[in-house]
Amino acid sequence: MNIDHTDVVIFGAGLTGLIVATALAQRGIRTLLLDLPREGGGTHGAEAVPAATEAVLREQLAAVGGRVLWCRAVVGVTQNDNGVTATLEGGLRVNGRHLVLTEAVRTR
Repeated sequence: MNIDHTDVVIFGAGLTGLIVATALAQRGIRTLLLDLPREGGGTHGAEAVPAATEAVLREQLAAVGGRVLWCRAVVGVTQNDNGVTATLEGGLRVNGRHLVLTEAVRTR
């Protein structure tokens, strides 16, 4: 199963990812943020971002057409002449022209 093609796939919906996605979306660039769901909200990874700040940033992103997909895990990324495909746990694939990594890489 595939998600519609987007311009930029961004891994990591913390402070950096939200700011990058919002800035791109404000310029008409279709963005999709991918991240693992977090229990309790509040801070994201090593970034000490208050929950209220994250909520405001998510609202701003949604207002300009950006999307966040809370997924289990990204299990693979491939690249070809048309861009990148991220495969998520469970088989869902997300296609984009570009990839931005704003999250620490975790391996199994």
